[in-house]
Amino acid sequence: MVAALPEYLLVCETRLDEEDRHHWRFSLETILGQSVVEASDHEPCDLNRLALWSVVRGLEALDGPSCVTMMCSNRYVIHGLRNGLNSWRETRFSWDHFGRMVTIPNADLWRRVDRALDIHQVSTCWLSAAFLSQGRNAAQLPESRPAPLDRIRKWLAGQAVADTPTFAVA
Repeated sequence: MVAALPEYLLVCETRLDEEDRHHWRFSLETILGQSVVEASDHEPCDLNRLALWSVVRGLEALDGPSCVTMMCSNRYVIHGLRNGLNSWRETRFSWDHFGRMVTIPNADLWRRVDRALDIHQVSTCWLSAAFLSQGRNAAQLPESRPAPLDRIRKWLAGQAVADTPTFAVA
């Protein structure tokens, strides 16, 4: 008998603050909402690279093989996972650029994501940054309405909620 993999929710975010500093953040929790680890920092690089950093750090924070639902507000990351990674792996993380093979942007981080995907089963969800920020501002929501991530957590656990948002899962 094969043991079921532990299930986690990984939320990856990036943002630009008032002082033009780029921040990354990830939170890893069980699908029932128990926090496992959360980390954030700011670094001087573009938001796409920071989004990949949050994905890498979140996946590498897991102790062993796991089933992960990753939510991210960065289309570059979601598009890369869904459409680019397989072809990049075949071309050793290079692509044709006007007749020359050049390394893809952020190849170092994409390789780490690729290694993590050999270990974990990952489903991806793109969520708008506004939706994710509502979760951070849950105290401002009416008491009768659960925070967005609470509604998603219930959906993942198989407990449908009437006003759960629609989002794509790959």
